Amino acid sequence: EMVKSKDYHIIFMDHMMPGMDGVEALHVIRGLEGDYFKKLPIVALTANAVSGAREMFLSEGFQDFVTKPIEMNAMERSLRQWLPKELIRKEQEEGERPT
Repeated sequence: EMVKSKDYHIIFMDHMMPGMDGVEALHVIRGLEGDYFKKLPIVALTANAVSGAREMFLSEGFQDFVTKPIEMNAMERSLRQWLPKELIRKEQEEGERPT
């Protein structure tokens, strides 16, 4: 319901949720009418880091896969890859004015 009422640049979707798991929720979102729902970057979050899990999530339609516990480098890599470039600001050097 939230994705229908507000635009998001990226969604991090937990795999194991009560009621509806992340794969089911992904399919519901992808089934909504409009290009926005088909192209919206959705990244799977999961503690299920077994062999083949990444391929399974990507084949289901997720754009990316981040394991839990979340490592900040993996989260940053995913954000940099999937967020629109105009939303990403480079880290400021000491003494540099904000951009």
